[in-house]
Amino acid sequence: LQQSTGLATEWASTTGQEYHVDTPDKTAVLLVGAEVDTSRYDAAPIVLSSRPVPCVVKRKWCGIMWDSRLTFIPFREARVVARRLAFKPLCALAREGVVPLEELRAMSKSKVEGTLFFGAMFLVMADEFREVLVELQLEFERSLLGAPGWVAGFLVRAVAGWSLDWAEQAIYDALVFR
Repeated sequence: LQQSTGLATEWASTTGQEYHVDTPDKTAVLLVGAEVDTSRYDAAPIVLSSRPVPCVVKRKWCGIMWDSRLTFIPFREARVVARRLAFKPLCALAREGVVPLEELRAMSKSKVEGTLFFGAMFLVMADEFREVLVELQLEFERSLLGAPGWVAGFLVRAVAGWSLDWAEQAIYDALVFR
């Protein structure tokens, strides 16, 4: 690997290119495995353009959060937070009775679902993604309906008219993407 980075460094110097090695958000090494020990890497790091490449245990690349165990849990959690933020305004409109529920559900397709299904193929690789997404959808629908948490999920699903729950939609999107 160091030999390959040596070739990259040589190419950069002959073409006048520059690597962003000083900032971990640009160039970094993500160690992958069950037991990641960064101290061993730090003792003998990969060198690119005569600077050591920093080591990270979590990395955002092309909008996807990667962790060293490849669980995609940080990515799933980031999508859940983004989705909750996206559905709060819609739920407030429902609570105030300003917009009919049918229109809010139609708006949720672009406002809410778009935030969750970015990177669906990685989302479905996260542990417990199904349980998390179904519970999140129930939270959203209960909030729209003003229903308490003890209302059964199958009733919420029936009233809302779901053909697919968000977990099933994520699986579908991942399959269609491939």
